[in-house]
Amino acid sequence: MRPHYLTPFFMPRSVAIVGPLSRSDSLPRLVYDNLSLNHYQGKLLAVDTLTPARVNATFYPDLTDFPLTPDLLILDVPAADIEHYLKKCGELSIKHIVLLTNVTELDKRLLEEYKIAWRALLKLYKLRVMGPNCSGVMRPQIGMSSSLIRSGTLGMLSQSTALTSGVLDWASGNALGFSAVVSLTGSIDIDFADIVDFLVSDHQTQSILIFVEEVMQPRQLMSALREAARVKPTIVLKADKHALLKTGNILSDVAYQQSDGIFNAALRRVGVVRVRTMTQLFAAARACSLRYRKSGPNLAIISNGEGPAALATDRALDNFIPMAPLSTATQEALAAIIKLPAGNPLDLGAAAKAQDYRRVTTILLEAPEVDSLLVILCPQHGAEIDLTAYEMAELAKKTNKPIMACWMGDQSVVPARRLFSAHNVPNFRTPESAVDAIRYINQYLHNQQMLFQTPSSSMIETAPNLERARQLITEQVTLNHLSLSPLETEKLLATFGMSYRANMPMPPNTSKSARLMIDLGVVRDSTLGPSLYISPGGLAAHLPQARTYALPPLNQFLAEEFIGRSQLALAAAH
Repeated sequence: MRPHYLTPFFMPRSVAIVGPLSRSDSLPRLVYDNLSLNHYQGKLLAVDTLTPARVNATFYPDLTDFPLTPDLLILDVPAADIEHYLKKCGELSIKHIVLLTNVTELDKRLLEEYKIAWRALLKLYKLRVMGPNCSGVMRPQIGMSSSLIRSGTLGMLSQSTALTSGVLDWASGNALGFSAVVSLTGSIDIDFADIVDFLVSDHQTQSILIFVEEVMQPRQLMSALREAARVKPTIVLKADKHALLKTGNILSDVAYQQSDGIFNAALRRVGVVRVRTMTQLFAAARACSLRYRKSGPNLAIISNGEGPAALATDRALDNFIPMAPLSTATQEALAAIIKLPAGNPLDLGAAAKAQDYRRVTTILLEAPEVDSLLVILCPQHGAEIDLTAYEMAELAKKTNKPIMACWMGDQSVVPARRLFSAHNVPNFRTPESAVDAIRYINQYLHNQQMLFQTPSSSMIETAPNLERARQLITEQVTLNHLSLSPLETEKLLATFGMSYRANMPMPPNTSKSARLMIDLGVVRDSTLGPSLYISPGGLAAHLPQARTYALPPLNQFLAEEFIGRSQLALAAAH
């Protein structure tokens, strides 16, 4: 199998750094120090553009003096000098370049002129460039990263350097490791879709985290995300309103909700999990860093206190996570070992020991009606904090069902949390965060079903009469009619093989409360194209987030799912 075309960026056998390396606060100096101190496994070369005369075992006066052609060049020079260095790279057959130069302060017209010249050189010499405004590429497995970053299975891609730094700092204190990290904004060549494509093929990456402020090439990105979600859990955090303010585009709440709703629909369709806050991102990262078999949504909760169990249950119900209804056989098995009523959630009491947790957890994991399990422990007097954690970690090795641990508190539970992390058991500080993680697992597994739905063209029994439809619309436009009468609507829908009867009489003995008005239509998003929406009709259509969106075409499964998550379904249920 041929290596991926981005392999030299993530697995370079040699790296050259060109920039103001003698300045201690420069980004190239930070990159150089990280590679040196973290024992980068390849050959390291450097050119200090401030003092070119500096020569030693690593430093050289110029690119032309390198003893070998580096796989990867990391470049940070003024924007006006980039063209010169790209040309020199082309002449020296240095084909892969990370461009650190920050061009955000440049005049827009001047920047566009630069980009035209840069792209021309890329095409001429067949160069691949990641940047400008790229904060670097990290690959912990080969020492191409900060020493604080653990090697792991999460691939992260971000448009925010600050957010990337925050996530990496959090991860270092929570025993979460990364396979690759890229921070990139406004690249002239390699974009998000290319990097996602690499992470899909990368055997060291098991799940993918993405933070995006602005989608530059939506169709390419969605295509890449679809391929990623087929084989790896993929999580997206997107900031919408900030990006709109930054670009000066002021959208009404209705327009924003429409844009955001369509983006959600697109992510759902390609199998991706969407989160909205950093806290949710961390919860999803913990949960999706492991692989779970496809299972149902039913949750069981164990705790040694009623309060935490109640908080977790409320959070689950608020997020439409069903509590597992324990069967008679399960309740009888539980009744034999605990004195309290065997319900769900299960409160084992303040005196619960590690063996109590182990026996109850074993029964619930064997119960077919339980799909996932949340185990909560409060550091009460007499609680066997570390031993209970060990028992849960051992059980987690033997099951395919998701087990989330929530050891509440701080100093007294630190060893237990470390034990969980060492055994790859997702663990959380609060019941709410743990339930959120279960929600993301359920959402991921549900979105996998969405991903593999392929509407067949055979669903359309007869071809639509487009000529007749255009004729009907033209007639109404000629008459300056902006809407269709019920009879005209009936005629138009008939050209597409759809039945509609205006003022259809209700079945006898039907109460007014049983009648539902439906608003169903099509809107066009500027980036993602046409989208279907459905909402309650009448005044309810104007309520916040009344509309639910889905991308066409739909088959039976997708249509039922579309209606099932709408406000219409909630109205019908009541």
